[in-house]
Amino acid sequence: MNILALDLGTHTGYAILSDEKIISGTKKLKNKTFGQRFSKFIKWLYQILDCYEIEKVYFERVRRHLGTEAGHVYGAFMYLLAVVCEDLKIPYEGCEVGEIKKYITGHGRATKSDVVKAVSNLGFSPADDNEADALAILLLAIAKEEGQPLNGHNSRKIFSQTKSGPSSNLRERRAAPRDLASGRAFLGVDLAHYYSKILENAVNEGLRS
Repeated sequence: MNILALDLGTHTGYAILSDEKIISGTKKLKNKTFGQRFSKFIKWLYQILDCYEIEKVYFERVRRHLGTEAGHVYGAFMYLLAVVCEDLKIPYEGCEVGEIKKYITGHGRATKSDVVKAVSNLGFSPADDNEADALAILLLAIAKEEGQPLNGHNSRKIFSQTKSGPSSNLRERRAAPRDLASGRAFLGVDLAHYYSKILENAVNEGLRS
């Protein structure tokens, strides 16, 4: 299944599972006019969903914001996501913040740096916390889709990752949208290194328990 995971915001973190590879990054949605970031988001979202033939979307469902403006912006992104998914008849599901943090770190009240560290320990190299959150959401989504236990990431399936941006993995029938490329170098995650990290984490958890 091709999955898109989103950490919604002006700096939207994204992670895409396509052909057993993970593509991730952060889409910056600048706002020169009141609605420009939302217009850009809609166009970008349609491109991603079409180019990768996304079958399901997962996103972080935030129920509390520190500021009114932040709440309004997040709400707009969330409802625009729903409108686009409804238009294309693509299923979408929100994941609670605590659920994501607990799955990837083992603690429902983990900090942003804890999530970045947990994702990095699994072989990924997120550029910021937005990308790290999206990767965490994607890994949780994979576990849900495969019916894996949701009490930790140790038993999940391992995928290779590319860091050269969505345009690197588009199907040949599609032209790569220029604004999607991140410009970062390719990174193939060594699966042996990946498995050793998971084993190391499992052993450490056992020692602490």
